[in-house]
Amino acid sequence: MLPTVPYVQELPSYPTPPFLYLVSLDETNHHLQAIQDGAIIGFDMEGCQVNRAKLSKSGKKARLDQQIRDVRSNNFTIDWTDVETCLVQIVTQGGATFVINLNVMKAMPDELRRICESTTITKVSAGIVADGIRLWDDFRIQLHSAVSLGLLARLAYPTELVGDVAFLHEPSLGIIIHHTLGFKLEKGERRSNWRAIPLKESQKNYAACDPHASLAAYNVLQGFIAARGAPVERSWYCFDVVYRQRAVEGDHVRSWTPSCPWWSAAGFFKGFDYATQ
Repeated sequence: MLPTVPYVQELPSYPTPPFLYLVSLDETNHHLQAIQDGAIIGFDMEGCQVNRAKLSKSGKKARLDQQIRDVRSNNFTIDWTDVETCLVQIVTQGGATFVINLNVMKAMPDELRRICESTTITKVSAGIVADGIRLWDDFRIQLHSAVSLGLLARLAYPTELVGDVAFLHEPSLGIIIHHTLGFKLEKGERRSNWRAIPLKESQKNYAACDPHASLAAYNVLQGFIAARGAPVERSWYCFDVVYRQRAVEGDHVRSWTPSCPWWSAAGFFKGFDYATQ
C-alpha cells in the first residue's frame, strides 16, 4: 500500500457546477461542436459492468486482433446490450459542463467521437487509461491526447501525495482535489445504477463534479509547475490510448510508459532539473 496524505473528512464538499444534462443526439452534437482544436477539457465516464467471458492472455489477444480486423473492414456495429458506458461528461475551460447520457440515446454522437479521437483536443482525467479502454471496448474509439491528472500531480508534488515512490504511481482524484483545491469529492453515487431511467438528481450532480474538479485541478497544477520554473515535457504525462493500451500514435503505434528523468532508475525522486530543454 502506497503512503498517502491524510484525507481530511472535514473539508467542504466540491460544489456542484451548473451543467447541461443531454439525452438527445442532435442537442449533444449541437453543444459539442463548439469544442475545437486546441481545447483542453475535463473528461470522465460512468458506467456499469457487463458480464463478459473471462479469457486467458492468448484469448484476449485473439479477441483484440479480431476487433481490429472488424474495424479495418468496417464490420463493427455497436451492440448496446454489451456496452458498459452509460454517461460521458465533458467540461470546457469556459466552465460549460455537459453530462451526456448515451444509455438513453443508444447512439454515439459524431461530435463526441470527434472530440475523443482528436489529437489536438486535450482530455484531462484521473484514471483516463480505463476510460480509453472502455471507449475501445464499447465503441472502437481510440482516445488521443489523454492527460493523466495523476502524473501531472506527481510533477507538481513529487513526494507529497504518494510518498517517495516511482513516477508511475498516481494519487487518486480525491487526494489531488484535497491537496490542490481544498475540497473533498463525494463518492456516494460512484457504484450506483447508471442504467437507471431516469437517473436521480444526485447521480447527475455526482457525474458533473469529477470532470469539473479535474479541470480545475489541472489549471492549478499547471500554474504551480510554471511558477516553479523547472521545464516539463508534455510527453511525460500525455499519451494516447490505442488498441486498449497506452501508446503514442504517429506514423506507427509505439507503446508508452510513464517516465520522467527527475526519478532514478530505482524509483526515487532525484530533484527538479532546471536545465533548459
